[in-house]
Amino acid sequence: GEAYVEGDIIGCLLDRDNQTISFCRNGRDLGVAFKLPPDLQRIGLKPHICGKGFMAAARFDGPMEYPVEGYVPICEIDAT
Repeated sequence: GEAYVEGDIIGCLLDRDNQTISFCRNGRDLGVAFKLPPDLQRIGLKPHICGKGFMAAARFDGPMEYPVEGYVPICEIDAT
Protein backbone atom coordinates (compact mmCIF):
# COMPACT_ATOMS: atom_id res chain seq x y z
CA GLY A 1 0.00 0.00 0.00
CA GLU A 2 0.86 3.65 0.02
CA ALA A 3 3.27 5.03 2.60
CA TYR A 4 1.77 7.26 5.26
CA VAL A 5 2.90 10.89 5.25
CA GLU A 6 3.03 13.57 7.91
CA GLY A 7 -0.42 14.89 8.67
CA ASP A 8 -2.30 11.73 7.69
CA ILE A 9 -5.21 10.87 9.96
CA ILE A 10 -5.64 7.14 10.50
CA GLY A 11 -8.96 5.92 11.81
CA CYS A 12 -9.33 2.53 13.47
CA LEU A 13 -12.83 1.05 13.30
CA LEU A 14 -13.97 -1.78 15.54
CA ASP A 15 -17.12 -3.51 14.30
CA ARG A 16 -18.44 -5.70 17.12
CA ASP A 17 -21.38 -6.93 15.01
CA ASN A 18 -19.13 -8.42 12.33
CA GLN A 19 -16.11 -8.90 14.65
CA THR A 20 -13.71 -6.96 12.39
CA ILE A 21 -11.13 -4.21 12.71
CA SER A 22 -10.74 -1.84 9.78
CA PHE A 23 -8.69 1.26 9.09
CA CYS A 24 -9.21 4.43 7.09
CA ARG A 25 -6.73 7.05 5.99
CA ASN A 26 -7.90 10.64 5.72
CA GLY A 27 -11.46 9.36 5.47
CA ARG A 28 -10.75 6.76 2.76
CA ASP A 29 -11.70 3.20 3.72
CA LEU A 30 -8.71 0.84 3.63
CA GLY A 31 -10.87 -2.24 4.20
CA VAL A 32 -10.95 -4.94 6.83
CA ALA A 33 -7.55 -5.57 8.38
CA PHE A 34 -8.48 -8.24 10.93
CA LYS A 35 -11.29 -10.66 11.70
CA LEU A 36 -11.40 -11.21 15.44
CA PRO A 37 -10.95 -14.83 16.48
CA PRO A 38 -13.62 -16.29 18.77
CA ASP A 39 -11.44 -15.96 21.91
CA LEU A 40 -11.21 -12.15 21.43
CA GLN A 41 -14.81 -11.49 20.49
CA ARG A 42 -16.03 -10.91 24.05
CA ILE A 43 -12.89 -9.28 25.47
CA GLY A 44 -12.46 -5.53 25.88
CA LEU A 45 -9.85 -4.21 23.44
CA LYS A 46 -7.66 -1.18 24.08
CA PRO A 47 -6.17 1.00 21.31
CA HIS A 48 -2.40 0.93 20.76
CA ILE A 49 0.11 2.54 18.41
CA CYS A 50 3.27 0.58 17.73
CA GLY A 51 6.24 1.23 15.49
CA LYS A 52 9.55 3.05 15.30
CA GLY A 53 10.97 6.02 13.49
CA PHE A 54 7.84 8.16 13.72
CA MET A 55 5.81 10.30 16.10
CA ALA A 56 2.09 9.87 16.57
CA ALA A 57 -0.70 11.49 18.52
CA ALA A 58 -3.89 9.69 19.51
CA ARG A 59 -7.25 11.33 19.96
CA PHE A 60 -10.13 9.50 21.60
CA ASP A 61 -12.56 12.38 22.07
CA GLY A 62 -15.18 13.39 19.52
CA PRO A 63 -16.12 14.43 17.00
CA MET A 64 -14.25 12.24 14.55
CA GLU A 65 -12.19 14.16 11.98
CA TYR A 66 -13.64 11.95 9.24
CA PRO A 67 -16.93 10.51 10.50
CA VAL A 68 -17.83 7.00 9.32
CA GLU A 69 -21.49 6.00 9.29
CA GLY A 70 -22.30 3.49 12.01
CA TYR A 71 -19.25 4.30 14.16
CA VAL A 72 -18.81 6.61 17.15
CA PRO A 73 -15.67 7.91 18.90
CA ILE A 74 -14.44 5.72 21.76
CA CYS A 75 -15.42 8.45 24.26
CA GLU A 76 -19.08 8.06 23.27
CA ILE A 77 -19.35 4.29 23.69
CA ASP A 78 -21.91 3.20 26.23
CA ALA A 79 -20.13 0.56 28.32
CA THR A 80 -23.35 -0.84 29.75
